[in-house]
Amino acid sequence: MTQDISTQDTLTAPERRDYDRLPLRAYAELSHATERYEAHLIDISQFGAKIALLVDHAINPGDDFTLTLEPENLPDALSQQLPLSLQAKAVHIKQHILGIRCQPADEADVERFNRLLSLL
Repeated sequence: MTQDISTQDTLTAPERRDYDRLPLRAYAELSHATERYEAHLIDISQFGAKIALLVDHAINPGDDFTLTLEPENLPDALSQQLPLSLQAKAVHIKQHILGIRCQPADEADVERFNRLLSLL
């Protein structure tokens, strides 16, 4: 992992992107404190993503959480890389849409994450 999302200034430049977003519709689960939320991944890049939460939530900009991408309803080549856990931080929120910074949670997830991105 090359960047630590916990030390980046994610609140001052919410729309700044270093990598192109790649469209990927996938089911996900967001774990924040003791809460779990069903979510949909809309797009993803090397260090960020856009997700939609399907219910009311208590996530605020700057909050850290875990996002787990699920293999449901994806082509086999993509679903073989999942489930995949990402450490994430909410950067900006507009109603139920969250822009996040993220990185794989561990070394095994780094490999799967890179393979997933290369397939998009």
